[in-house]
Amino acid sequence: MTAGASVEDRISAASELFRQNNLPAAEAAFEMILEDHPKEFRAMHMLGAIAMGQQRYTDAVRHLQVARATHSYPEIHYDLGSALLHAGRVEDALASFNACIDLAPDFVYALFARGNILMRSAGKMEDGLADFNKIVEVAPDFLPAGYAKGNALMVLGRLDESLAAYDATLRLKPDFLEVLNDRGHVLLLLKRHDDAMASFEAALAFNPQFVPAMSNKGAALMDVGKHEEALAVFDHALTTWPNFFQVLANRGEALLKLDRAEEALKAFDTALENRHRFVGGMVGRVKALRKLGRAADAEEALTQLTTAYPGFPVANLDRA
Repeated sequence: MTAGASVEDRISAASELFRQNNLPAAEAAFEMILEDHPKEFRAMHMLGAIAMGQQRYTDAVRHLQVARATHSYPEIHYDLGSALLHAGRVEDALASFNACIDLAPDFVYALFARGNILMRSAGKMEDGLADFNKIVEVAPDFLPAGYAKGNALMVLGRLDESLAAYDATLRLKPDFLEVLNDRGHVLLLLKRHDDAMASFEAALAFNPQFVPAMSNKGAALMDVGKHEEALAVFDHALTTWPNFFQVLANRGEALLKLDRAEEALKAFDTALENRHRFVGGMVGRVKALRKLGRAADAEEALTQLTTAYPGFPVANLDRA
């Protein structure tokens, strides 16, 4: 940039470097702007965006907080919220997303981020669902919101509404694999086994290597007593994703049904190696050890389970 260029020209040139993903050069250019114009909030905002792109979240928060202290506008609150969320400061992130939405009630990305935080907060799931509903209303083509709405309704136990939300999303994107898979799970919960299998098969038709759908297909086969077929599906899934803890645990359940308890125990142990304290693996270990007649080991495994999950319904396990 030639000497005497206006600040607007310099910001434009630095922003072009950012768009080209030349982050070191863009960072240097914005820092030089701030040397000459210390209160240029746009340059400080962009330094925060660059730090985010480099996963330097503490630096991003610092830059964005300085920019926000000078000027308050929706984008700065949203970007600061994103940086805070990545930095593990969830409550501060929520406050920043709230500030963004106060200024711009239809800011889709802030609504989506806030909705996801609220869905993970005790007693606030309905509020999270309200954010997803708002996005579907103002931006129906924002497909992640339709998917999230379906998931929220499933968690809330409103299965028919969840299914309707998934179907609405699939009308816009028929090959949305995650929606097809979770739709199948809801259909299983509704005891619509054939429809569930069709949903899993549809996902696999679009992508034969989509392991979550393989896992659920195998679980659906187990529901109707087809344990050998289920085991074959799990084994095939593990050729694509050898360490997927859910498939490993499902495989263990199939092996238990086939009276292959020693192999089942190994499957549950491998699942737990890949996801520490995974409840499916812990439950499976208890059942496998009991089936092997290793009462003391089973009792120890049960203690580990109830320590990790104090509210776990042990009576249900006793009936398994």
